[in-house]
Amino acid sequence: MHSNAETPVSTPQPPSGRKRPRARASPPTTGAGAAVHVPSDGQTIAIASMTGFFVLIAWFAHSALDEFHRNGGGSAGSNHPLDLMMRRRPKEAPAPKPRRALLFAPLGGQGFGNVVNGLLSAHMLADEYDRIVCVDPKFESFLRAFRPYHTDDEAAWCQKQWDERIRHIKTCKIVNFSAGTLNECTLRECLNHEGPVELTSNTYPRWAHVSKGYFATHYQPTPLLEAILPWGKDPPDVVVHLRKEDGKNDKREGLDEETFHALGKMLPKDTFLVTNKVEWYAWFKDNYGWRNSAWFEVRHSILKKTTWGNRGVGDQQGVVETMVTNKLNITVDVLHDLTMHSDWWTIAAAKEKVLHTHSDFSLSAVHWMNKESKTIMGMREATSEDVANHEARKVGDKVLNLIDEEWYRDGETPRLIDRTVDMLKNCKDEQIEELRRKEAREALEKKSKRRYVSIGDDDNPLLHVDLPEDLQTRFESRQYAYFNPRTG
Repeated sequence: MHSNAETPVSTPQPPSGRKRPRARASPPTTGAGAAVHVPSDGQTIAIASMTGFFVLIAWFAHSALDEFHRNGGGSAGSNHPLDLMMRRRPKEAPAPKPRRALLFAPLGGQGFGNVVNGLLSAHMLADEYDRIVCVDPKFESFLRAFRPYHTDDEAAWCQKQWDERIRHIKTCKIVNFSAGTLNECTLRECLNHEGPVELTSNTYPRWAHVSKGYFATHYQPTPLLEAILPWGKDPPDVVVHLRKEDGKNDKREGLDEETFHALGKMLPKDTFLVTNKVEWYAWFKDNYGWRNSAWFEVRHSILKKTTWGNRGVGDQQGVVETMVTNKLNITVDVLHDLTMHSDWWTIAAAKEKVLHTHSDFSLSAVHWMNKESKTIMGMREATSEDVANHEARKVGDKVLNLIDEEWYRDGETPRLIDRTVDMLKNCKDEQIEELRRKEAREALEKKSKRRYVSIGDDDNPLLHVDLPEDLQTRFESRQYAYFNPRTG
């Protein structure tokens, strides 16, 4: 269990044998006091490495798609390290007993992080209320990158639910900008509806626990996404996500030069950088050897006009992107969508840990996978406790300020379906009264269902034993033999 306290991290010096450049360029950060500079030689190196990388992508894409087709269109990526966490079911397997549908469509006007937070909420609630999540077929960018674990029968059944949704749909809504007033009793009533329901959501009603690797039990990368993953089939151990601000009114901690150097000193050389400011790729690579995706620009949003990046490479971007899109038979817009999902999956698939500045993009990835992660809040002064824990040499030294994720700071709650009447929020008086009457009826029914087991002959028992409920089913399933003291 994570503590609610901030977790200080020291910035130890690297081993003496490690060499570094004599002088480092200031990172091209933004905001007050930030330096905006990218070394010209770094740009040249970046352009060359970019070209080589996209050539590699094109070759890997061709190989991955060939493998996909050779194996009948469904087994590319079967050696992925995350496959051990994935619940694969063959397409010819019989569909489970039909459950009620929970239809999920992305909430309009939201960034990618909020949208997939809503999808996480949908799956959690579907598990609780015995429903199966059917993602809107119009959510093409996501479904192009990730395939749901559905059999053919389940996929056809989900399509039918969407085709018929107008006739009998009931809608439930959970949004973070009105979560404080959400009537949880009404939400439970909606999810208990006997037919399909459509969920509009970008959050869960006071987050419950997410099991480890949860995303990988519901989705797997498609061959098309795997074709452009910069790390192939071996996810990075450590991932850092740095989210550049959108403007003066979007202040984010941890994007200053001092924090960048502290991260570089603390983390291993093969750390993988994900960022919406692609100019930072060269700085971290030159100074600390960090790896990156080498994109020309990124689109970390499902809003088509929201893109970041300008590496100053002229026509080089168009040449390389044309080569890749031709090889994969996709448009440039689709390529940009795939690079967004590639960056998100890189964060989610990190094998050890993730550090990130505040961003729903990375928060959604680490939450879906219940990943070890911290939010970067810049630097702070060391305390005596830091010194005692060997995390600083003396009080007042600067150390990285890393804090727990918000769901740990706020505290996790029981699942919505498991909450007692007293735990539910914003319910009407009449709803509370009805729930209390229901609890009383269920308690009475439970008491009246207590069974007795006979010891002795069935026709002439010696003794009736009132069994605890947990043993009743075990007797009924003949896990215990009846004992007749007359015959042994």
